[in-house]
Amino acid sequence: MVFSTGTMNTIIEQGGIRPVDHNTGLIDSPGLFDHLTVLFFAGLRGFINLARDFSPVEALSTGRSVTWGTLARAVLQVVVLIGGLLAALGITIFTKRELAVVSGKG
Repeated sequence: MVFSTGTMNTIIEQGGIRPVDHNTGLIDSPGLFDHLTVLFFAGLRGFINLARDFSPVEALSTGRSVTWGTLARAVLQVVVLIGGLLAALGITIFTKRELAVVSGKG
C-alpha cells in the first residue's frame, strides 16, 4: 500500500480515475465512481500516514531521546491500529472464502 501513495495522490488531485483533460489537469465531469474512489483513497492515504508520519529515528539521530509517550503512541498507532485493522481484514477475507473443498467421499 505504501508504494502506491503516488498513484493515490494523483487520483485525489485529479478528482478521479478516468482520463483527464490535459489543459485543466482535471476530469471533465466526475461521476459517482470518481467521487467514491477519491474518498476511499483519501481515507487510505490518511491510514498509511499514521505509520509514515511517525519517525523516532529523526529524534535519535539529532541526539534527542524518545520518550515513553512517543513509544506508547508508536505501539498504539503502528501495532494495534494498523496491524489490528489489517489482521481483522485478513481474518474476515479468509473466513468468508473456501480455501479447500473437502469432499465427503473417501
